[in-house]
Amino acid sequence: MAGRVYIPEEVKKSIANHFDIAVTKAVDGFWSGNEDEDTLTGDLGACLRCGTRTVTALASNNELPGKWKWSIDYTKFRGRGTNATEKLLGADGIFELTLSHGFRHDRK
Repeated sequence: MAGRVYIPEEVKKSIANHFDIAVTKAVDGFWSGNEDEDTLTGDLGACLRCGTRTVTALASNNELPGKWKWSIDYTKFRGRGTNATEKLLGADGIFELTLSHGFRHDRK
């Protein structure tokens, strides 16, 4: 998916609420793994990952009313050992937002 993706306000609020809760949980766990950056990254990813959530967007508030579905997935790259993916890519992992409305499916 290239460029910007339209997201109704109700969906944005749902995602923001999820992030607030997940990040608070990850911060609360900081002392459990603070000596290993990979542990912290993995814990944040686990806190942010969530299954499909359904949100109803109202016609009066946006261009595409109806049921919207969103989810967040996380893939942690291996950071240790020969040819570790993290060392090759320079990233600890990838967060992916999936957004669906009717027949439309976007991933970013």
